[in-house]
Amino acid sequence: MYENKKNKIRFFVYVSIYFFFFGCVQKKPQQTAFWKEYLSHQKNIFREYPNGGIRNALFGNLTSEDVHLLQKKDDTLSIDFYLQKKDQGFRNVFTTEKIPKNVPYQIHVEYLPTFFKDQKTFQIKRKTISILPAYSYFDFFHHLDRLQNFLRSESNHSSGLASVSNTHRYLCYVCRCDSGRKENSSWLLYELNESTKTAYPRFYKRFDKLLNQISYRITIFKPGEFLDGIELYNEGTKTFLKIPDTPEGYWNKPETLHVRVSLLIRVYGLEIDIKDLGYKFRFYSSKNYEKITGEFSKFPEKKSEVVFLRFFRPEWQIGSFPGTWMNTSIDIFFFLCTEAKVMEETDSNRSFFKTEIR
Repeated sequence: MYENKKNKIRFFVYVSIYFFFFGCVQKKPQQTAFWKEYLSHQKNIFREYPNGGIRNALFGNLTSEDVHLLQKKDDTLSIDFYLQKKDQGFRNVFTTEKIPKNVPYQIHVEYLPTFFKDQKTFQIKRKTISILPAYSYFDFFHHLDRLQNFLRSESNHSSGLASVSNTHRYLCYVCRCDSGRKENSSWLLYELNESTKTAYPRFYKRFDKLLNQISYRITIFKPGEFLDGIELYNEGTKTFLKIPDTPEGYWNKPETLHVRVSLLIRVYGLEIDIKDLGYKFRFYSSKNYEKITGEFSKFPEKKSEVVFLRFFRPEWQIGSFPGTWMNTSIDIFFFLCTEAKVMEETDSNRSFFKTEIR
């Protein structure tokens, strides 16, 4: 259940970023071809491995139950995967041999067992190679720079954007949209409504509930310039994109970008607050070569409050919670998802309690 919730959050964030950044101003055939091909690769994997097991191993979410899927060499565990082009679609292939050349998509993941404090964990190295239509990250950032300049200069943002953006026009058709200016920044708003429910009933049912259970904020900024960063966040079923005013060309050729993610989850009476997870991207380019690397640059605050309903019988004792705050939060979540419903049926005496994990 936790895995499914996490996958939905990840999927929603990916879709949001795709809609807001890659299709906001004008539809370009080259960019469309790039993302159509890329998303077809991901769809093929997600369709065959919807959750757990192999999917965990491929995407760096390994659990103890998934270790048997890996190949062991010396002290390193690994998994190799590629897509094989067929007459109709792709075939998923796992191999212990060298991956053939010119396959459309491949993943190599290495896991090196290590410890964080007293907890067993892994250092992860993940490499993907794709053969896709040419699309430079410079195109993306140029597109982003044009978007913020467009919003800053356009008096009627939403209708003006709809006149040049198929994506924005469509989103305004299937949900409520709005835009405006505030404190030297532009903002766009998209909210689930009855139009969304009519057009996509299953999507609406899932995300109407999900967005009322989570609050997220993603900030993308240059080193030392946090206040000029772009923010993507939600307030219930309302999703906002906030773009501060910056000089023309500000986003065109970044060398380093930081991403900060905060996430508050409220479900089954449990509250998990993850603040300021940081990731750093570096961009390299030459005449015929581009490279993007990334690494975690900031771990979330180690102080986290967990608030949830107490389903325990009065005579039961609540012990201490060992381990790191993240592992503890996840363990508690798993416990509630698997046990709380059973306890709820057998115990009508409930009370609230709050524990602080450091």
